[in-house]
Amino acid sequence: MAGDTHPDARARQVAAWRAMTPEERATLAFEMSAAVEELAVAGMRALDPAIGGLRLHHELTRRRYGSVLATAVYADLLD
Repeated sequence: MAGDTHPDARARQVAAWRAMTPEERATLAFEMSAAVEELAVAGMRALDPAIGGLRLHHELTRRRYGSVLATAVYADLLD
């Protein structure tokens, strides 16, 4: 995998992940997903300070799963 991480640092990180229990890896994944969502919400609010409620959830769904699913889920709820 190419990237900006030094190979030695990447090897140490992979070793740390492998040393984790399944529960620890699940917790880490959950925490990282929550952090990504917080960043996405902050970015949306920076662009539109008034966004909230269903509009915010619609936009999160659109970014995660695409416009087709977001429209199918939220079409009757918005406006």
